[in-house]
Amino acid sequence: MDQSKSEHVKVRGQWRKYPLWLGFFAAVIAIVIALRPAEKPSIVDKMFTAMAKAGNSYDPAPLVELGQPGLKAALEKALPFVLDANIESGDEDIEIIQEMEIGKWLAWGTGDLRRADAPTSHVDGFVVYLKHVDDDESIRLITNRVLAVLKEGTLRSSARKTILKHCVVSIVRSGNELQIKRLTDLFNTGGNQGDSRGSYHGNRAASWLVELACHGDYRGFAEDGELDELVVAALRSDNSRVVDEALGYCTDIRRNDLAAELKTALTDLFQGENEELKFHSCFPLMYLFSDRVAVDYLMEQTGSPDKERARTAIQWLGDTCNWGKPASPALLEAMLAKLRSENVEVRLAACEAIGTYSGEEVIRLLIAMLDDNYGNIVLSAQRDLQGTLAKRNKALRPLLEEAAVNSDSQLIQERSRALLDKLKGQ
Repeated sequence: MDQSKSEHVKVRGQWRKYPLWLGFFAAVIAIVIALRPAEKPSIVDKMFTAMAKAGNSYDPAPLVELGQPGLKAALEKALPFVLDANIESGDEDIEIIQEMEIGKWLAWGTGDLRRADAPTSHVDGFVVYLKHVDDDESIRLITNRVLAVLKEGTLRSSARKTILKHCVVSIVRSGNELQIKRLTDLFNTGGNQGDSRGSYHGNRAASWLVELACHGDYRGFAEDGELDELVVAALRSDNSRVVDEALGYCTDIRRNDLAAELKTALTDLFQGENEELKFHSCFPLMYLFSDRVAVDYLMEQTGSPDKERARTAIQWLGDTCNWGKPASPALLEAMLAKLRSENVEVRLAACEAIGTYSGEEVIRLLIAMLDDNYGNIVLSAQRDLQGTLAKRNKALRPLLEEAAVNSDSQLIQERSRALLDKLKGQ
């Protein structure tokens, strides 16, 4: 018998000794597991089960009666988190951790603890519970949890975001100025020093808060602008990243009582030294307040050597907030230069933008684009001439008839006649 065969037999011989021993050991383990008393669900577990069953009809009275201990346990179950080991914690962070009594499971440098999202079925019931928790101490506990979760920076699911947003709503709705200030202080965390770990987490937490404040409710419940004041506060931040984040959302602010404060904040940014923020503040100033100075600045920016900025300025000028407005001579001059650009994307953006406005000169510019060598530009001009301009400009047909006969371009003549044929039925 060769060596390899003898070794094979030996291994098989050893294997025959194991099955009985392994089976006995497995049986013992199974018996131990079977005899182990089942863990009884906690009071809060039972209440979360009730939340899941009742939804919006949940009766929060039993959980409210538990007071702060019940709130702590409920927050721990609804918004579990692991604080990132790299966060440079200040005294307040340490106080938050100690108060939440999470030292038993918090392992610095361990990223896999309590990472699983909480179940989502309890969300509606938990939101009902939050509406009945408004005393100062409870609001302080809620603020502690919100700050800790924001600094962790892992808003992984819509359910988690919804609960966190409603916690923020509870803080703002309470009118507790101290706790609201603790939230808005996030906007000034880290300044513009993006190269340090502390400022990185500060920027991240502030960005999450802006997102929560600006986005519509993650499960479709309207908040009627309850968090709009946070967006305005973010515009006042000394952190340019936070301000830029808020600028992207401030056109969604719904509270009329904040209009004056919002316009002042935007105007301050427009008049400030940060050129990027000045440019980004133009759109909300135009969109919300029809600010003439901001519009003039945007027209100047259509000639920027930065092609992306120039194209963005053109697209903003063509936003629907300008729908049907007469085109000013300055706008026509700015768009004419872009309609003659050798860059196809610039010509297309200008063609789409000018079609937003009304007036004979707008029609003439669009007719002139009917012989462009780029098909999408021709389609854009045809769409605007045949559609919206046809409904609001009586001069359209006469101008098309003139182009169909007198244009130097054979294509413009043919396409003008085709448009006239389509307009006969309108």
